[in-house]
Amino acid sequence: MFAKLLKYNFKDTKRIGIPILICLLGITVLGCVDLGVMISYNKGGTDGSVLSAIFNMLLMLGMMLVVLSLIFAVLVMLLFICVNFYKNLVSDEGYLTFTLPVKADDILLSKVVNGIIWLAIVVISVFISACALIMSASYFSGGNAFLMFDEIGRFFGILFEEYKASYVIVTIIMAILAIVVYAISNLLLYYMAIFMGSVVARKNKVLAAIGLVYGFNIAYGIVQNIAFFVFAASVFNSAVPALSYVNIFLAIIIVCSILFSVLFWCLTKYMMEKKLNLA
Repeated sequence: MFAKLLKYNFKDTKRIGIPILICLLGITVLGCVDLGVMISYNKGGTDGSVLSAIFNMLLMLGMMLVVLSLIFAVLVMLLFICVNFYKNLVSDEGYLTFTLPVKADDILLSKVVNGIIWLAIVVISVFISACALIMSASYFSGGNAFLMFDEIGRFFGILFEEYKASYVIVTIIMAILAIVVYAISNLLLYYMAIFMGSVVARKNKVLAAIGLVYGFNIAYGIVQNIAFFVFAASVFNSAVPALSYVNIFLAIIIVCSILFSVLFWCLTKYMMEKKLNLA
């Protein structure tokens, strides 16, 4: 049943996910064109006229809009995932969802997996778009379009020279794991807040959910910062390799994210099973 739920959620989210990806492609193309025009126009110097200044300002404004659009794409995807969760489980549609012969664990897991998959797709697409813009800027400036990748390769080359290969690989794996579990914990936090909003508020469930998401997010960040300073302070005072600082930081993120994910999961499941309020 989990597979069927995941397939349904994936198809449902695809309605907004595919348009976002298409928009990202278009934004990236426009951004590269904007960069090409701006760099080429200013390469030989401008005549200093008002029209030239206005034209440059419009080109820079265009690039600012491109960068903001890349950030906005991730936020729109996250917002849709949360709204879809609310619509499927907390609104009137929840009557249909909770009459299905499925466990609360399966419903929640399908929502989490679907959300993480689509967020990963959009974030990776935004990263590719950013890389394309950086490569375009380097190319139109007369440099090596692949300079960014050369610098990344040089950076990892230095790491592998300074530290054992196994140590660097472990750090990379920990970094990827930290990103994934942190994203899962935050998504579960939003789901828990949405459900809690429906429990504590008979009316204005949306406003209650938004307020709880904001409040819990701040509290979650504070707790993580406290945990980092408490557990890492003693180690940072000793003579340890620089990369160990990174590993300690990543380990704290992973442990805290896993613990909070379990907490958020249990609370959300409890509310789904015992405190359901669709009125």
